[in-house]
Amino acid sequence: MDASQPAAAPIYDRLIAERGDAVAVAARTVEQTRRKAAEALDFSSLTTGSVLPPADDAGGSSGGGE
Repeated sequence: MDASQPAAAPIYDRLIAERGDAVAVAARTVEQTRRKAAEALDFSSLTTGSVLPPADDAGGSSGGGE
């Protein structure tokens, strides 16, 4: 047998014909999920800057004044 040629797998081939290729479906689902997660976690489209309002110095701990 030549190592470059895949071995025959008649049982697996028959299962694919009867039930579909679960491995290929899983691989497509993984890739689709990976793309959706990357899109959901991509915050680069948000404007840069502080999400929180700037802290005011009234009552702050700067210790100046009174």
